[in-house]
Amino acid sequence: YPVVGSMLSSPIESDTLDGVLAVHVIYHALPEDISQTIAEVYRTLKPSGYFYLTLASHEHGSYGVGEMIGKHTFLPLSGIIHHFTSLRETESLLDRFNLVDRHTSQIDYVTKSEETIRCTHWRILAQKGQ
Repeated sequence: YPVVGSMLSSPIESDTLDGVLAVHVIYHALPEDISQTIAEVYRTLKPSGYFYLTLASHEHGSYGVGEMIGKHTFLPLSGIIHHFTSLRETESLLDRFNLVDRHTSQIDYVTKSEETIRCTHWRILAQKGQ
């Protein structure tokens, strides 16, 4: 059933979800909001529940584009925040989870102005402990 809420504060009860999928979503926020979102996912997952997410890597071709509004965080002309994470930050953000799989993927994105940007993302499968 559909649930309306914020990624920062969900109306979903604690320990109720089998899994959470967050692809190309969470990194469009400030670092403190990313941390809060991951804590909220942890709260709503059942023990042994899975969390699959993507985070933008420092190696992403858009790193540094736009106004720097925080450490590794930029606001491009699109007005959509992008936060880029290192391996260390990624591991720190997910330190309450067991990491099942973590790797990077790359795709080439062609902009409206026909510029090609190499997009590099962390792809992570994490599991809440028992």
